[in-house]
Amino acid sequence: MSSTKTVVSGTTISLKGMSFFAYHGCTAQERQLGCVYVVDVAIKVNEVYNDELSDTVDYSKIYLLVKKKMNSTKHLLETLAREIGEAILIQFNTVEKVTVEVAKKNPPVEGLCAQAQVTLCVERKK
Repeated sequence: MSSTKTVVSGTTISLKGMSFFAYHGCTAQERQLGCVYVVDVAIKVNEVYNDELSDTVDYSKIYLLVKKKMNSTKHLLETLAREIGEAILIQFNTVEKVTVEVAKKNPPVEGLCAQAQVTLCVERKK
């Protein structure tokens, strides 16, 4: 039996559809009434060589980190996304790059809009 040699160019771990009720926004009304936010993160990690959780990222810890950041009120979705990405890089040294999407459901605009969304990418300095 012959063995196949492979090359892994990186692994991406994603958490999609994390939903939170929070109080972000620029207006006093947004910060008082709150609304639903959906957060997606895609985390590029170093190559994983074995079957050990310690060599990758525990996504349950990522969820708790995002949940904590969602409880810290911000005016801008951009600020919130950046802080989530930076916190992931700080807490997990195996992470090379994080893409964070934060969507505000039913944003306060004059008309119908399902969501306002920000996508931000944060990379570790080389």
